[in-house]
Amino acid sequence: MSYLLIDIGNSAVKLDYAVGTEQTFLTLPRSIADWEKPLENWFDSVIGLTSNWSQCQVHVSSVCPELWERLRPLLKPSLGLKVWNDLEIPIETDVDDKTAVGSDRLFAALYAASVKSQNRSALVSNIGTAQTVDVVSPDGKYLGGQIIPGVHIALEALHKKTAFLPKISMVPEDFHASACGKNTRQAMEFGAVNMACGILERMKRLVKEEFNSTPLIFVSGGAGEVICNNMGIKAIYVENMTLQGMLVAAKMSEQN
Repeated sequence: MSYLLIDIGNSAVKLDYAVGTEQTFLTLPRSIADWEKPLENWFDSVIGLTSNWSQCQVHVSSVCPELWERLRPLLKPSLGLKVWNDLEIPIETDVDDKTAVGSDRLFAALYAASVKSQNRSALVSNIGTAQTVDVVSPDGKYLGGQIIPGVHIALEALHKKTAFLPKISMVPEDFHASACGKNTRQAMEFGAVNMACGILERMKRLVKEEFNSTPLIFVSGGAGEVICNNMGIKAIYVENMTLQGMLVAAKMSEQN
């Protein structure tokens, strides 16, 4: 059995072809015009023959229906197709409206719930366009969380909403923030990175007080490694955590 997992988000489309313990990822830009060749090459390299497609289960999570409709015709007939909605994601929640949470947050929480030790809470943070910080209870229930601007959108807002602050498009992966920026660029970069780190460090304290145990912290997203490297607390970086959660859900649905 193999799985093709597709996560269509606000800033990119991410795919994962999973066979056994092996996973191969592809990230496509938001622009449909740039999809066709890299997608075709990737399909040929990881799935290949029609017989392989026929043994593949396709699972989709999409916040952009129009992009899914453009992508769907590029897929070959497969063993099965499942387009997930929030209510179907197999994680119990304690929120006002599960359908308003977002499938990316729910799948990431499901992944954390599946790998964390029993009777221990977890913080789950995806740091992309926005930074989400969500809480999973010791018994594996999704409790909700917080949303703040991501590192790059915070830097972009400072540039656009002020007269003299420069445009900074990217913080390098080996970046290390300290307390005192020695110039304007450093002050902006340090501030954006420390903001992202700070909410996780504060949330760790709040969740520890709530459950009387230290939560595990899982971080993903484009700026995830930068934040993990700059925090003063231990965190686990998980590549493509939403897709990892989709794989958990896919295997659970197969068992049921």
